[in-house]
Amino acid sequence: MFLIATYFYDFNTDQWTDGPELLENRHSHACGTIVDAIDESTQIVVASGGVNNPSTELWIVGSPKGWTYGPDMPVQTGGGAAVVGFDGTALIVAGGYSSYDTRYVSEIQKFTCKHLDCQWTVMEQELAVARDGLLAILLPDSMVTCT
Repeated sequence: MFLIATYFYDFNTDQWTDGPELLENRHSHACGTIVDAIDESTQIVVASGGVNNPSTELWIVGSPKGWTYGPDMPVQTGGGAAVVGFDGTALIVAGGYSSYDTRYVSEIQKFTCKHLDCQWTVMEQELAVARDGLLAILLPDSMVTCT
């Protein structure tokens, strides 16, 4: 099911409220909240999802303008895992399924903004096995031992 509706949850009040409608219907998209590395504005990022849709939408929290388009993802994907980096300035999307290329995706893509100059980059490391419908949890180096 494709939707343009957004909802925000307030932990303090335990209530959901309607948010601004997305510019495009989406499903199986990646999303997260990041902080601009320069002006420290909080941005909600909604990326890709659906069928052949590489687009990104951004909403600066508190802005009356609603959603605006950001740069397209280099690799279109739906069903990828999204996680926000430790410092809060990057949304990382791993894997997914590309209906454009009709393949499972092994690429890991990173979204960052510096004073609203936003960009996607494909990271050097890839998933060992291309997949979609996965979950990602970011762990600090102190919790991981590689031998």
